[in-house]
Amino acid sequence: MANQRSVEILCVMLVLSLHSNSPPLASAFNCAGMALWLKGCVPYVFGMTPTPSLDCCKGVIGWRNGATSVHERRKGCLCLKALLLAPGIDLHHVAALPAMCHCNIGFPIANSTRCST
Repeated sequence: MANQRSVEILCVMLVLSLHSNSPPLASAFNCAGMALWLKGCVPYVFGMTPTPSLDCCKGVIGWRNGATSVHERRKGCLCLKALLLAPGIDLHHVAALPAMCHCNIGFPIANSTRCST
């Protein structure tokens, strides 16, 4: 079940990356690259585990540390907002991910978040 959901979420993020101006795997600052950083978070964001794994938090922190420009953070914000639309996602777990990993990503993960600011 977890593997099927992992594939589903990675597919959603890969499809979203097709709308990106950069090559899908060229950097972590498109949805495909972000999916690679956050692949360890799949069990947590689907509500299969009560806390994110160490690999998940390493990915969140790694992405945050690498997203140094406003453009990169905006793209990450848009990818995370798109993640909220995936079927089966636990919205509370996704929103809590930065706090659970003790990592400030600079914006809340919510449908109401404005990524342009």
